Amino acid sequence: PRVAISDYTAATTFNHAGEGLLNLGVVMQSYLLNSKTYEVGYELIDDSGKILASATKELNTGMLSRDTVSFFARIPAVKKWDHKEPNLYTLVLFPRHERRHKEFTSVPIGFRTVEFSEEGKVVINGEAPLLHPVEAEWCGDAQTTEQHLRELRSRGYNTIYVPAMQPDEFYTLCDRIGLYVRDQADIDCTGADRTKLLLKYFADIAPLQRQCIEK
Repeated sequence: PRVAISDYTAATTFNHAGEGLLNLGVVMQSYLLNSKTYEVGYELIDDSGKILASATKELNTGMLSRDTVSFFARIPAVKKWDHKEPNLYTLVLFPRHERRHKEFTSVPIGFRTVEFSEEGKVVINGEAPLLHPVEAEWCGDAQTTEQHLRELRSRGYNTIYVPAMQPDEFYTLCDRIGLYVRDQADIDCTGADRTKLLLKYFADIAPLQRQCIEK
């Protein structure tokens, strides 16, 4: 589409009143050389197909413009996500012009609040779960990976730590199965000064970050 979804962020929390809070930002990219008025909208759908929240906002595109459309929703009596009950909802995003939808993007999301206690324990939705970690990673395809993760879950593990960043589908499977994930930086500091390695690491990535910001 000449006006398309470029990116999005969906930040969710679960409060003590049993409500789910959704902060949504949809980044829209226009490839048009003239301005037009579009609508950008979302729908939040539960597993029965019921729409729990929805909204649209107008977007006036400029020439080759890039804008973020923001939404906020408060969903009462939401089903929380944790390793015992990994409840997921479907978030659907769409741009619309002259009442015609131009594209759809959907993503599964869950409502949970992650905090740390004064003792340094991880607190999920106000409770500190007992974490049983095991190392795992992408097995080459979705079916094999899902079987492996479900086997680990059936053996009582609820936390996965990975040696490096994994494909997006790996994290989606963990969301669906009910597994916490701890990513690790791919830095080998065996027998070396960890501080010097970290300083070198940040010195190497700093120019790359500046290039990305400039672009």
